[in-house]
Amino acid sequence: MPPNMEKRKIEIHLGNVGYSRLAWQTRKMAKKNPDTHYIGIDIRRPIFVQGRWKQIKADFASGLNRLKDNSVHLIKSEMALGDFSKNGSFSNSEKIQEQTNETVKIAYEKLKTGGELRIVAEYEGLLVIKNALAQSPFLKEKIKSRTLLQSERKNTFWIWLAPFITIYEITAVK
Repeated sequence: MPPNMEKRKIEIHLGNVGYSRLAWQTRKMAKKNPDTHYIGIDIRRPIFVQGRWKQIKADFASGLNRLKDNSVHLIKSEMALGDFSKNGSFSNSEKIQEQTNETVKIAYEKLKTGGELRIVAEYEGLLVIKNALAQSPFLKEKIKSRTLLQSERKNTFWIWLAPFITIYEITAVK
């Protein structure tokens, strides 16, 4: 990790490239927040990388393993962690659970004390995430889940793609 990153907040976006391959949320946040260094981790390459962010082309666990332990302030995922396997499909639920368990465990190691793992998921993803968190070092009392309000959903890509399904946010603090 470059030395100048040590002084800035570090935020990780898991699955940030998305189907559009624009990594729009990472780009938008990097423009708004010069005091934060953004790193996207996705198995797909974005169309372009612009601004104060870096892209790692890897599955979530492998990408997180490239980072220094206790160095990250926030790890986010919207409809990616708990929903997709390493190859980008959601066909094998047992494999997805196994990979999510591994990613959550590694995320815990990478977060600073007080750092957050914040995940947005639909119901099936919520169950996978909750199961992974129950098997992780995160303390039960530091894990919260809630339904996103319609007004909050406008800040996510999913308001347009899935306007009628219930979306949840799960937050775990180290």
